[in-house]
Amino acid sequence: MGECTYRVKNLRTDKMLAHSVGWAATHFSRMKGLIGQASIAAGEGLYIPHCGSVHTFFMKFSIDVVFLDRENRVKKIVECLAPSRIAFGSIGTFGTLELASKNVRKTSCGIGDQLYFQKNDV
Repeated sequence: MGECTYRVKNLRTDKMLAHSVGWAATHFSRMKGLIGQASIAAGEGLYIPHCGSVHTFFMKFSIDVVFLDRENRVKKIVECLAPSRIAFGSIGTFGTLELASKNVRKTSCGIGDQLYFQKNDV
């Protein structure tokens, strides 16, 4: 998922959503997303900035999708988005966090929660 990864923590619950989140910063990484991966492990994910919708076409697994505003507040959540589906964020969505399916429920993440991204040491 790239060289630089981030830990993502929910500031309301003080729970870690993921310990290894890639950052889709390039045009290619944004287009590719999680396509081609066999699965996504618990604690892993992908953040796509400037993204208001995602799809799971050509994917073999479900994901949780968290739509965030510019301050990384949760605007909308789509849990267990199955393969070959599309999800749209709400007004004010700035970026999208894709996580392992059922991760949102396990970490008690909710609308309005503030997420904190911390760069992992290389």
